[in-house]
Amino acid sequence: MASATTGFGVEAPRRTGEKQKQWSHNSPIRFVVLSLSSFFLFARFYLYDSMTALQVQVEKDFHVGSVEYNLLFTMYNIPNVVAPMVGGLLADRIGLSTAMTVYAGALVCTSTVILAGAYINSFSLVLVGRFLSGPFGESLGGAQGALMSKWFGMDEFAMATALSTAIARAGTFVTLNLQPYFYHHTGENMGNAAALATAMVFLGLLSAIAVMIIDRKTDEMHNDSPDEVEKYGGFEVLHGMNWRDEWNELKRLPRLTWMIAIYQFFYMLSLMAFMYNLNEFFMERYDMSHQNSSFVQSIIFLVSVTLLVPFGMVIDRIGHRVTMMGTAPLILVVVLLLMSVAKPNAEAAMVFTGISFALFKAASWPSALMAADESQRGTAGGTGLAAVSAANVIGPLIVGVLRSVTGNYDLGNLILAGNAGMAVMLSLAMFVEDGKKDNILQKRHEKLSFGNEDARKESEPLLS
Repeated sequence: MASATTGFGVEAPRRTGEKQKQWSHNSPIRFVVLSLSSFFLFARFYLYDSMTALQVQVEKDFHVGSVEYNLLFTMYNIPNVVAPMVGGLLADRIGLSTAMTVYAGALVCTSTVILAGAYINSFSLVLVGRFLSGPFGESLGGAQGALMSKWFGMDEFAMATALSTAIARAGTFVTLNLQPYFYHHTGENMGNAAALATAMVFLGLLSAIAVMIIDRKTDEMHNDSPDEVEKYGGFEVLHGMNWRDEWNELKRLPRLTWMIAIYQFFYMLSLMAFMYNLNEFFMERYDMSHQNSSFVQSIIFLVSVTLLVPFGMVIDRIGHRVTMMGTAPLILVVVLLLMSVAKPNAEAAMVFTGISFALFKAASWPSALMAADESQRGTAGGTGLAAVSAANVIGPLIVGVLRSVTGNYDLGNLILAGNAGMAVMLSLAMFVEDGKKDNILQKRHEKLSFGNEDARKESEPLLS
């Protein structure tokens, strides 16, 4: 059986041969894998943003201020400055679907810590649960993105990533609207609201297990040596790992991949720090009720979920990924400036923020993986997630402290606009670097043909 370099720069059995790649890129079952793997990301976002939906209630029930509230996001993301890179390395090593199942199972366990803290009204225990949940939740995203690159060809990758992200981010839209309703109709008990989030994560674990079964069986059906696939799909390959070599592999990531990760840092620092505090911002600036504030905030995700797939399909067809990446933060700069110095229509501002977020997601995440070698995509995805996590450590704390000092969010929004401007500048640098790499991001990738009818016939045993 052929060997391949993993995301660590070491040789390992190739888990999927050319025959399997050709089959998976055309098989209708790839959409089953996409849907199931996207659902556990849906559950992960539901858990992560469940506290965003209850900002005022968290501060009231736990007797904390805006700085402590923002610690919920800082604590979640502190370990993720490093953890997603480790998670990506492990996913490349033990198999993507196997890793996702392990991470999903661990996330169920850590969510119960948050649940316990909510029921006994211990904010410290909730923070511990958030800290423990972070590495597994973010590693899930990196592994799932790499899995999509396995099941979909480059000609459909942006569409697949966009569809997956749309399903996943629907979890945020649902939690922003369902959690306040559930909280107010179950005795205003934070523990009950946390229990609903934990139940969602458990359902996500079931979908992860289903993905692992389908992915492993597909490899067995279309690989010359099922015994070696079994070995590669388990933890036996962790024996003898040289972590010095694994970390050296990070240094071999292309410069363009690192530039995209830094771009993602600045963009997500601006967007997420802004979004985490919108609930209280709308209630103060626009005199909205809690329910209305949560709904207006959720417009960001309603719009982005709606536009992600069309944007992904357009990018697959025309390319211009760097152009799209530059447009996304430019829109966000305008929104943040207006929100800091004026009082624009709140719904319109959220619509444009959603358009910006959809462009960012549809263009940047596929680009980060496309810029890397195929054997490094788990590592590349983890690196991007680590950059985003670093942004989520810093951004909420900055906004929370400025809110406590100034009594409003205006100065914080101005600083976030400056960070989004840095993302615009980085997109210009990426345009130059991509030109040196034969415009791999700007150009359109032609669709490859592997015999769709054969793929359809071979998928029937699994579909049945």
